[in-house]
Parts: sequence; structure tokens; C-alpha cells
Amino acid sequence: MNEIDEVLRVAAKRNASDVHIQAGLPPVLRIQTTLVPLDSAKLSEDGTERLIFSAMSEEQKKLFHERLQYDFSYDLPGVSRFRVNVFRQRDSVAAAFRRFPHEVPTPEALGLPGAIIEMSEVQRGFVLFTGAAGTGKSTSLAALIDQINRKRRVHIIT
Repeated sequence: MNEIDEVLRVAAKRNASDVHIQAGLPPVLRIQTTLVPLDSAKLSEDGTERLIFSAMSEEQKKLFHERLQYDFSYDLPGVSRFRVNVFRQRDSVAAAFRRFPHEVPTPEALGLPGAIIEMSEVQRGFVLFTGAAGTGKSTSLAALIDQINRKRRVHIIT
């Protein structure tokens, strides 16, 4: 098990959308719009790097060192998937983990309005799905695209 896994398990259990890792703070969860630090010690620069790098392959670490930032996905089986952005901040490594459930919810389970669900039945055209960060765009689109894929064979460009 990687060092980061326990932090990510706690995030999933608390239904956090994001986990922020940076030196000088404990891991911080975003729960709805609130940032909630975990009840753990502040991370040192070395501890932060070790925690983040535990989720990365040697090739990913190499690319990060070349580019000074790197995006990848991380799967914690039975828990959740995460989109990860690793970057340099104040001369140390930091990361943001965005959580995605393994199962795609239905539009109805998300409580999407009927007018939005009907947009998934449009046969042609161009649809923009916009909103502020953390408002559920990716989850909503995943639900709508999954519904489209179950009902018909079409090409979808995202």
C-alpha cells in the first residue's frame, strides 16, 4: 500500500471532492466548499514529497522533474479514482487530488433537472456545459454521457 492511500481512503469516507497536499500543512480535504485539515501533523517538505511520490511511478516522477508539473490518474481499488495534479509551490512539491467515484451515478440520482436530462437526447448540435469549479460538471457530464452510451451509438467529443 502506498503512503497516500490512507489519506485518500479518509477523503472518500468523508465524501471529500479534493485532497490538497503541501508542505507546512496537514493534508487538507475539500468537503463541499469547506477546506478541512486532517487531524495529523503538518507535513515537512520531505514528507510532502514522499507522500505525493508514493502515488507515482518512476516514469511519472521523471516527467514531473522535467516539466515541474505533471497530471495523471490514480486508482485506489474499491475506493475511488483520482485525477492528480502535482506541481512546484514555494520551492517544494505540492499536489491536488480530485476524487471520482468508480460507479457513474444516474442523472436522476444526481437530481439533474428534466431539461438537462432531455439535452442528452438531442440528435445533433453543440452543447456547452459550464459552471464554477467544484460544482459537479464532470460528474453530471459523466452521468449524461453514460446514459447516451447506454441508449444509442453516437460519437461524443468532450
